[in-house]
Amino acid sequence: MKKSILLTLAFSASLVGALGLSSTSASAAKYRSGLPPILRHTKWHSAKTVKLSGVRAHAKLSFRTKSLYYAPAIGPGAQTTYKLKYKYIGHHAYYITGRVYNNAPKGGLAWKYKVTRPSSHKIYVKDYTNGVASGTYYR
Repeated sequence: MKKSILLTLAFSASLVGALGLSSTSASAAKYRSGLPPILRHTKWHSAKTVKLSGVRAHAKLSFRTKSLYYAPAIGPGAQTTYKLKYKYIGHHAYYITGRVYNNAPKGGLAWKYKVTRPSSHKIYVKDYTNGVASGTYYR
């Protein structure tokens, strides 16, 4: 009886020691390729409307598989950000980085966004590069 109890205690102590020594850790703070699944293939429009010639216009933001398309309410300043990577920072918030090739030198310009999705019908976008796409967007 004593041998089986001692054997069980020795086995459980070695198992706990082996689990403590293994170093398998997952890092959620690394950049991943593409866009988060929660944002892929979605289209959004801005909360602010611009009235021009009796027509109301919204800025549009469209998330594709590996690109982000932004079209302002007025003007020809539409741009597409390619080679996107994202990092989850918690509370439905993501940092998204990519390259813009519109009228840019070879290799494009680096672009960075912070996107927060508090509900399924609203997102907040912060454009860290020049602030053009910043604002609240709705479905």
